Amino acid sequence: MISLSDPEWAVEEVEWCIAKGAKVISLRNGPVYTRLGTTSPGAPEFDPVWARLEEANIVVAPHAGDDGYDFLGKMWEPWDEYGSFHVTPMRKVVTSQRAVPDFFAALVCHKVFERFPRLRVVSVENGASWVAPLLVRLFRGHAQTRGYYKKNPVDQFQEHIWVTPFWEDNIVELKAKIPVERIVFGSDWPHLEGVVRPLDFLETLETFNAADKRRIMRDNVAALTASANP
Repeated sequence: MISLSDPEWAVEEVEWCIAKGAKVISLRNGPVYTRLGTTSPGAPEFDPVWARLEEANIVVAPHAGDDGYDFLGKMWEPWDEYGSFHVTPMRKVVTSQRAVPDFFAALVCHKVFERFPRLRVVSVENGASWVAPLLVRLFRGHAQTRGYYKKNPVDQFQEHIWVTPFWEDNIVELKAKIPVERIVFGSDWPHLEGVVRPLDFLETLETFNAADKRRIMRDNVAALTASANP
């Protein structure tokens, strides 16, 4: 688990991970907290971190956690105290998965993948319901700011970002938005998004052919880790 709050220290931590043979590192979804306030993970000061991760062929896997968006809940329920295992229905509505698409949008919009074209990022324990709305917003921003990107941001997302859907997500619809090679299986039971028996996830893939089922359940993530930090 790497923090970007201090870029120089983050590079040192990445070097330690590489030396230990790590193939995957995790980051927190959400803005980066620094001594001067918050900023984007795509800000230029983090380029040495992304550069080293790309050079070592490390897979970056942002994970759900305290994303720093509790201020949205406070706007609507200033009387409520937030806790890890205490989330009101309103707070769930206004904060749930808000930071996830913002984080991945920041990587695309702030041109991380244009500067580091071999970087691979896997969304872990974030589900997939946020993907389609984000792609709409990315394309709209692209259409309204002609010349900003070197490459269509939707294409960048589809090329560089892998997604781990929850079992309740519509994976057929997800496949219409990103290549099946970018969908990876994950189970975090006993968390709600997991399944007690991992292979039960196959029930959500009943309309997929055998090759695509194997890609999602095994081959995609196997290919990612096999080529990481050799």
